[in-house]
Amino acid sequence: MLKKRSHQFELYLFGRVLVATLVIGSTAIAQFIAQEVLNINPLNAVVIFMLGYTLISAFIYLMVGYSGLLMGVQFVADLLTLTFLVYLTGAYNSPLSVLYVLFVVVTAFLVSRRAVLHIASLAVIFYGILVLATVFGWIPPYPSEWFPAHVGDFRPAFFSMLYLLIGVMLSAVLITLPLERARMSMQAVQAEQLKVRSLQNMMQFVVTHMPSPFFLSDEDGRILFANDRGRSLIEKVHIESDENPRLIEIFQVPVSLSELRRRLSWTFITSGPDDRTYEVRVYSITGPGES
Repeated sequence: MLKKRSHQFELYLFGRVLVATLVIGSTAIAQFIAQEVLNINPLNAVVIFMLGYTLISAFIYLMVGYSGLLMGVQFVADLLTLTFLVYLTGAYNSPLSVLYVLFVVVTAFLVSRRAVLHIASLAVIFYGILVLATVFGWIPPYPSEWFPAHVGDFRPAFFSMLYLLIGVMLSAVLITLPLERARMSMQAVQAEQLKVRSLQNMMQFVVTHMPSPFFLSDEDGRILFANDRGRSLIEKVHIESDENPRLIEIFQVPVSLSELRRRLSWTFITSGPDDRTYEVRVYSITGPGES
Protein backbone atom coordinates (compact mmCIF):
# COMPACT_ATOMS: atom_id res chain seq x y z
CA MET A 1 0.00 0.00 0.00
CA LEU A 2 1.28 3.45 -0.91
CA LYS A 3 2.34 5.29 2.24
CA LYS A 4 3.30 8.69 0.95
CA ARG A 5 2.66 10.07 -2.51
CA SER A 6 4.39 12.82 -4.44
CA HIS A 7 2.82 14.26 -7.57
CA GLN A 8 6.12 15.84 -8.60
CA PHE A 9 7.97 12.52 -8.30
CA GLU A 10 5.36 10.79 -10.45
CA LEU A 11 5.64 13.51 -13.10
CA TYR A 12 9.42 13.18 -13.04
CA LEU A 13 9.26 9.43 -13.68
CA PHE A 14 6.72 9.95 -16.45
CA GLY A 15 8.93 12.60 -18.07
CA ARG A 16 11.91 10.26 -18.00
CA VAL A 17 9.95 7.49 -19.72
CA LEU A 18 8.76 10.02 -22.30
CA VAL A 19 12.32 11.15 -23.02
CA ALA A 20 13.53 7.55 -23.40
CA THR A 21 10.69 6.84 -25.82
CA LEU A 22 11.53 9.92 -27.87
CA VAL A 23 15.19 8.89 -28.06
CA ILE A 24 14.30 5.40 -29.29
CA GLY A 25 11.90 6.84 -31.85
CA SER A 26 14.38 9.43 -33.13
CA THR A 27 17.14 6.84 -33.59
CA ALA A 28 14.77 4.60 -35.52
CA ILE A 29 13.80 7.50 -37.78
CA ALA A 30 17.48 8.41 -38.27
CA GLN A 31 18.32 4.88 -39.38
CA PHE A 32 15.39 4.88 -41.79
CA ILE A 33 16.52 8.17 -43.33
CA ALA A 34 20.17 7.07 -43.54
CA GLN A 35 19.10 3.77 -45.15
CA GLU A 36 21.76 1.91 -43.17
CA VAL A 37 22.23 0.30 -39.81
CA LEU A 38 24.15 2.72 -37.64
CA ASN A 39 26.19 1.78 -34.59
CA ILE A 40 23.75 2.90 -31.93
CA ASN A 41 24.02 -0.07 -29.60
CA PRO A 42 25.63 2.03 -26.81
CA LEU A 43 22.84 4.58 -27.12
CA ASN A 44 20.25 1.84 -26.90
CA ALA A 45 22.05 0.50 -23.83
CA VAL A 46 21.77 3.93 -22.20
CA VAL A 47 18.05 4.08 -22.92
CA ILE A 48 17.47 0.55 -21.62
CA PHE A 49 19.46 1.36 -18.50
CA MET A 50 17.36 4.49 -17.98
CA LEU A 51 14.12 2.56 -18.34
CA GLY A 52 15.45 -0.16 -16.04
CA TYR A 53 16.20 2.06 -13.06
CA THR A 54 12.96 3.95 -13.72
CA LEU A 55 11.00 0.72 -13.26
CA ILE A 56 13.00 -0.11 -10.12
CA SER A 57 12.34 3.37 -8.73
CA ALA A 58 8.63 3.07 -9.48
CA PHE A 59 8.51 -0.31 -7.70
CA ILE A 60 10.28 1.11 -4.62
CA TYR A 61 7.94 4.10 -4.69
CA LEU A 62 4.89 1.85 -4.70
CA MET A 63 6.22 -0.41 -1.96
CA VAL A 64 7.83 2.09 0.43
CA GLY A 65 6.45 5.47 -0.59
CA TYR A 66 8.10 8.76 -1.43
CA SER A 67 11.21 9.97 0.34
CA GLY A 68 13.80 12.66 -0.26
CA LEU A 69 16.52 10.01 -0.55
CA LEU A 70 14.66 8.30 -3.39
CA MET A 71 14.36 11.60 -5.25
CA GLY A 72 18.06 12.32 -4.72
CA VAL A 73 19.01 8.92 -6.13
CA GLN A 74 17.01 9.76 -9.27
CA PHE A 75 18.97 12.95 -9.82
CA VAL A 76 22.34 11.25 -9.36
CA ALA A 77 21.38 8.37 -11.68
CA ASP A 78 20.19 10.80 -14.35
CA LEU A 79 23.38 12.85 -14.13
CA LEU A 80 25.48 9.70 -14.51
CA THR A 81 23.41 8.64 -17.50
CA LEU A 82 23.70 12.10 -19.03
CA THR A 83 27.46 12.10 -18.51
CA PHE A 84 27.79 8.74 -20.26
CA LEU A 85 25.63 10.04 -23.12
CA VAL A 86 27.92 13.07 -23.48
CA TYR A 87 30.91 10.71 -23.54
CA LEU A 88 29.35 8.71 -26.38
CA THR A 89 28.78 11.86 -28.43
CA GLY A 90 32.23 13.42 -28.33
CA ALA A 91 33.02 14.19 -24.66
CA TYR A 92 33.86 17.91 -24.37
CA ASN A 93 33.09 18.35 -28.09
CA SER A 94 29.61 16.92 -27.62
CA PRO A 95 26.73 19.24 -28.54
CA LEU A 96 24.61 17.37 -25.98
CA SER A 97 26.46 18.96 -23.06
CA VAL A 98 23.74 21.63 -23.12
CA LEU A 99 21.47 18.95 -21.61
CA TYR A 100 23.15 19.65 -18.27
CA VAL A 101 21.67 23.14 -18.32
CA LEU A 102 18.25 21.82 -19.31
CA PHE A 103 18.42 19.24 -16.55
CA VAL A 104 19.13 21.92 -13.94
CA VAL A 105 16.25 24.04 -15.26
CA VAL A 106 13.83 21.10 -15.00
CA THR A 107 14.88 20.20 -11.46
CA ALA A 108 14.37 23.82 -10.39
CA PHE A 109 10.61 23.25 -10.71
CA LEU A 110 10.73 20.19 -8.44
CA VAL A 111 13.03 20.92 -5.52
CA SER A 112 14.20 23.83 -3.40
CA ARG A 113 16.83 26.37 -4.40
CA ARG A 114 19.44 24.79 -2.16
CA ALA A 115 18.88 21.37 -3.73
CA VAL A 116 19.11 22.87 -7.23
CA LEU A 117 22.50 24.42 -6.40
CA HIS A 118 23.70 21.02 -5.15
CA ILE A 119 22.51 19.37 -8.37
CA ALA A 120 24.20 22.06 -10.48
CA SER A 121 27.47 21.57 -8.59
CA LEU A 122 27.24 17.81 -9.07
CA ALA A 123 26.63 18.27 -12.80
CA VAL A 124 29.75 20.44 -13.12
CA ILE A 125 31.79 17.87 -11.16
CA PHE A 126 30.65 14.98 -13.36
CA TYR A 127 31.32 16.89 -16.56
CA GLY A 128 34.70 18.09 -15.29
CA ILE A 129 35.77 14.53 -14.42
CA LEU A 130 34.71 13.38 -17.90
CA VAL A 131 36.67 16.15 -19.63
CA LEU A 132 39.81 15.61 -17.55
CA ALA A 133 39.66 11.85 -18.02
CA THR A 134 39.34 12.29 -21.78
CA VAL A 135 42.06 14.93 -22.14
CA PHE A 136 44.65 13.13 -20.02
CA GLY A 137 43.90 9.77 -21.61
CA TRP A 138 42.45 8.11 -18.54
CA ILE A 139 39.61 6.87 -20.73
CA PRO A 140 39.79 6.51 -24.53
CA PRO A 141 37.50 8.68 -26.66
CA TYR A 142 34.52 6.82 -28.00
CA PRO A 143 34.65 6.36 -31.81
CA SER A 144 31.22 7.71 -32.61
CA GLU A 145 29.93 7.78 -36.19
CA TRP A 146 27.91 10.91 -35.54
CA PHE A 147 30.08 12.92 -33.11
CA PRO A 148 33.78 12.10 -33.49
CA ALA A 149 35.96 13.13 -30.56
CA HIS A 150 39.15 15.09 -31.27
CA VAL A 151 41.48 14.81 -28.33
CA GLY A 152 44.45 17.11 -28.47
CA ASP A 153 44.80 20.65 -27.22
CA PHE A 154 43.62 21.24 -23.65
CA ARG A 155 42.31 24.73 -24.42
CA PRO A 156 39.01 23.66 -26.05
CA ALA A 157 38.36 21.34 -23.12
CA PHE A 158 39.10 24.10 -20.62
CA PHE A 159 36.77 26.56 -22.33
CA SER A 160 34.11 23.88 -22.61
CA MET A 161 34.28 23.29 -18.85
CA LEU A 162 34.22 27.05 -18.20
CA TYR A 163 31.19 27.62 -20.42
CA LEU A 164 29.32 24.75 -18.82
CA LEU A 165 30.15 25.99 -15.33
CA ILE A 166 28.86 29.48 -16.13
CA GLY A 167 25.76 28.21 -17.92
CA VAL A 168 24.76 25.71 -15.26
CA MET A 169 25.32 28.02 -12.30
CA LEU A 170 23.62 31.00 -13.93
CA SER A 171 20.65 28.83 -14.82
CA ALA A 172 20.46 27.49 -11.27
CA VAL A 173 20.52 30.97 -9.75
CA LEU A 174 18.34 32.86 -12.22
CA ILE A 175 15.68 30.18 -12.48
CA THR A 176 15.41 29.46 -8.77
CA LEU A 177 15.09 33.10 -7.64
CA PRO A 178 11.54 33.68 -8.96
CA LEU A 179 10.55 30.08 -8.31
CA GLU A 180 11.65 30.27 -4.69
CA ARG A 181 9.73 33.49 -4.16
CA ALA A 182 6.63 31.98 -5.73
CA ARG A 183 7.03 28.86 -3.59
CA MET A 184 7.37 30.91 -0.41
CA SER A 185 4.31 32.98 -1.32
CA MET A 186 2.32 29.82 -1.92
CA GLN A 187 3.40 28.38 1.41
CA ALA A 188 2.39 31.60 3.17
CA VAL A 189 -1.04 31.50 1.52
CA GLN A 190 -1.51 27.85 2.50
CA ALA A 191 -0.51 28.60 6.10
CA GLU A 192 -2.98 31.50 6.19
CA GLN A 193 -5.75 29.30 4.83
CA LEU A 194 -4.96 26.63 7.41
CA LYS A 195 -5.20 29.17 10.23
CA VAL A 196 -8.52 30.49 8.98
CA ARG A 197 -9.87 26.96 8.53
CA SER A 198 -8.81 26.01 12.05
CA LEU A 199 -10.49 29.13 13.45
CA GLN A 200 -13.65 28.37 11.50
CA ASN A 201 -13.76 24.79 12.79
CA MET A 202 -13.23 25.96 16.36
CA MET A 203 -15.91 28.64 16.11
CA GLN A 204 -18.35 26.22 14.52
CA PHE A 205 -17.84 23.72 17.34
CA VAL A 206 -18.24 26.36 20.04
CA VAL A 207 -21.29 27.96 18.45
CA THR A 208 -23.01 24.67 17.71
CA HIS A 209 -22.61 23.33 21.25
CA MET A 210 -23.09 26.54 23.22
CA PRO A 211 -25.98 26.26 25.74
CA SER A 212 -27.79 29.43 24.62
CA PRO A 213 -29.50 30.11 21.27
CA PHE A 214 -27.23 31.57 18.60
CA PHE A 215 -28.33 33.14 15.33
CA LEU A 216 -26.66 34.74 12.31
CA SER A 217 -28.86 37.05 10.26
CA ASP A 218 -28.58 39.27 7.20
CA GLU A 219 -29.23 43.01 7.06
CA ASP A 220 -32.98 42.44 6.86
CA GLY A 221 -32.99 40.38 10.02
CA ARG A 222 -33.61 37.04 8.31
CA ILE A 223 -31.94 34.11 10.05
CA LEU A 224 -29.17 32.48 8.02
CA PHE A 225 -27.75 30.15 10.67
CA ALA A 226 -28.87 28.84 14.05
CA ASN A 227 -27.25 26.40 16.46
CA ASP A 228 -29.04 23.46 18.08
CA ARG A 229 -30.73 25.55 20.79
CA GLY A 230 -31.66 28.17 18.25
CA ARG A 231 -33.23 25.62 15.88
CA SER A 232 -35.25 24.12 18.72
CA LEU A 233 -36.53 27.60 19.54
CA ILE A 234 -37.43 28.22 15.90
CA GLU A 235 -39.39 24.97 15.76
CA LYS A 236 -41.61 26.18 18.63
CA VAL A 237 -42.72 29.45 17.05
CA HIS A 238 -41.68 29.28 13.41
CA ILE A 239 -44.21 28.93 10.59
CA GLU A 240 -43.02 26.08 8.40
CA SER A 241 -43.86 27.85 5.13
CA ASP A 242 -41.24 30.52 5.79
CA GLU A 243 -37.74 29.22 5.08
CA ASN A 244 -35.88 32.17 6.60
CA PRO A 245 -37.84 33.71 9.47
CA ARG A 246 -36.93 37.08 10.90
CA LEU A 247 -35.52 37.59 14.36
CA ILE A 248 -38.47 39.83 15.24
CA GLU A 249 -40.91 37.07 14.23
CA ILE A 250 -39.13 34.46 16.32
CA PHE A 251 -38.78 36.54 19.47
CA GLN A 252 -41.94 38.58 18.95
CA VAL A 253 -40.21 41.85 19.83
CA PRO A 254 -42.54 44.85 19.28
CA VAL A 255 -39.78 47.18 18.05
CA SER A 256 -38.02 47.60 14.74
CA LEU A 257 -34.83 45.72 13.96
CA SER A 258 -32.71 48.89 14.03
CA GLU A 259 -34.17 49.86 17.39
CA LEU A 260 -33.57 46.33 18.64
CA ARG A 261 -29.94 46.49 17.60
CA ARG A 262 -29.49 49.89 19.17
CA ARG A 263 -30.97 48.87 22.51
CA LEU A 264 -29.82 45.31 22.98
CA SER A 265 -26.36 45.08 21.45
CA TRP A 266 -22.84 45.26 22.77
CA THR A 267 -19.50 45.15 21.01
CA PHE A 268 -16.06 43.80 21.86
CA ILE A 269 -12.72 43.69 20.06
CA THR A 270 -10.78 40.47 19.51
CA SER A 271 -7.67 39.39 17.61
CA GLY A 272 -7.64 36.53 15.11
CA PRO A 273 -4.80 34.13 14.24
CA ASP A 274 -3.74 36.46 11.42
CA ASP A 275 -2.96 39.29 13.90
CA ARG A 276 -5.90 41.32 12.64
CA THR A 277 -8.47 43.02 14.86
CA TYR A 278 -12.12 42.03 14.53
CA GLU A 279 -15.21 43.81 15.85
CA VAL A 280 -17.75 41.30 17.14
CA ARG A 281 -21.29 42.51 17.83
CA VAL A 282 -23.59 40.43 20.01
CA TYR A 283 -27.36 40.97 20.33
CA SER A 284 -29.12 40.01 23.53
CA ILE A 285 -32.74 39.23 22.69
CA THR A 286 -35.46 38.14 25.07
CA GLY A 287 -37.44 35.25 23.63
CA PRO A 288 -41.12 34.53 24.10
CA GLY A 289 -41.92 33.73 27.69
CA GLU A 290 -38.39 34.67 28.83
CA SER A 291 -37.18 37.71 30.72
